[in-house]
Formats: sequence, structure tokens, C-alpha cells
Amino acid sequence: MNYHIPAIFTRNMARQYYSRLICPQLCLLCGKPDRYGLPVCRHCIDTVFMPYINADYSEDIEKIQRCMYCGKILISEREYCTRCRQALEGSMANGKSGAAPQQPACTRIYSLFPYIGLGQKLVPLWKNNAIRTFAPVFASIIWQFLTANPQLTQLPLVPVPPRPQKLREKGWDQVEDIVRELSVYPQTRICRCLKRQDGTPQKKLSKTDRAGNLQGKIHAAVEQVPERVLLIDDVMTTGATLEACARVLKNAGCKEIVALCLFFD
Repeated sequence: MNYHIPAIFTRNMARQYYSRLICPQLCLLCGKPDRYGLPVCRHCIDTVFMPYINADYSEDIEKIQRCMYCGKILISEREYCTRCRQALEGSMANGKSGAAPQQPACTRIYSLFPYIGLGQKLVPLWKNNAIRTFAPVFASIIWQFLTANPQLTQLPLVPVPPRPQKLREKGWDQVEDIVRELSVYPQTRICRCLKRQDGTPQKKLSKTDRAGNLQGKIHAAVEQVPERVLLIDDVMTTGATLEACARVLKNAGCKEIVALCLFFD
């Protein structure tokens, strides 16, 4: 039984009551009141967020093309973005030289929205101002994406674990908030099978230093991990955090790791 569900429903009802009768919540994108007390209104979700999903991940690939591995929107490249193509070519070169090729641990990454522009407006407010009501907004968007891709709804959701120091300082984690909201949707399974040690936050490091920063910092939190999982994170810059988590899951026996990120940078 998921004991978070009654608390989530009660909190959502209280938020709606407060917004409708006492203090209306204004949408941070269009400035209009939101009757559900959320920071982004239903209209903006449908007109700003959903077109990325409906156009980019539909069968009509002629509209907007994404990298076949990481999901970033392609501008001039074909099939793969520059970073993924270099990574794949590097693994092939290692194989030809006799070294063991290091294939990415993730089978595929679905990254939904660009950080430049859209993410820049919302993510700092979400994280720095602790507007935790973003969680039900993003959870509903993720759920719509999952239901449009039913092969993903069968996978247990594994949140990227936060640094313990961050939890001690802030008292909450945005990825955990999202998966907790997702737990109210039918047939959703949450598997918190990763844990993380303290260390330097990824955002404070250069892109070059991020991969090595997490080495040995992430571990399996359970004796047996699921065979197939959907790894959940909020923002992907280099993909180092997802790769580190996926590598741990694969070494623990997971056979297929698909990842989903809200924003790509």
C-alpha cells in the first residue's frame, strides 16, 4: 500500500480550496489565475509543454527531429547529437583497438523540454524558491507522456537519488516530489533502489569534471533490482548523473535501463 496517496489527495484539495477562495495562484507563464492552485495553468501546459511531446515523439519525425539516444532536439545533426555521436564513435574505436568498448548503460534517454528558454524560467523558481507545487504539474506531464508511450508504463520508476547533505539543508528533493506525485496514478510502481553519498554538487563542476565526480558515490540500496526500469531525473546537462546511476543498476543485474528527464541543457 502507498501511504503517500491519501496525503497527496488531501494536500491537493486544500491547495485548490485556498487558491479559489482565499489567495488565487497566478500562472508563472501567462499570469492568469489557476483554479487548481498550481504555478503553471492547464492552458499553458497544453499550449507550451505538450506540443514538444506531441510533435517530437510522434510518428511524424519530419516535424522536429531528436537525437536517437539522448532525445535532445537536433538542429543541423542527423540521427545523433554531436555528444552522443562522439561517445558512440569512441566506444567503437575502443573495440577496434582491443580495449573493451564502453557502451552507454542507458538503452535510451527521453529528454522532454529544452532548458534554454522554458527551463530557465521555471527551474530556478522551482528549486531555489522551493515552489514544490511544480511537482504535480510535472508529474501530470510525465504521466501524459508515459501513457502515450505504453511500453514505458510497464517499467518501475527509479528516481535519481539526492545528496544526503541536500536533504539535510533543504528538507526536500524535487525528483522525489515528482515520483511521489506519480505514485497516485494507476499501476505506477516506484522503486527507490539507489542511494547516493555526499559529494560536490554536479552543477558546481565543469562538464568535463562531472563524470568522474560521481564515481563510487552511487550504490544499489536493495539486494535485487528490477530487470527493466525507467530512471527519472529533472535536468540533464552532460548525462553523467544518469549514466552513473544506470551503470550501478546494470552492475546490480538490471538488464535494461531507460531514462526520462524533464529538461535538457
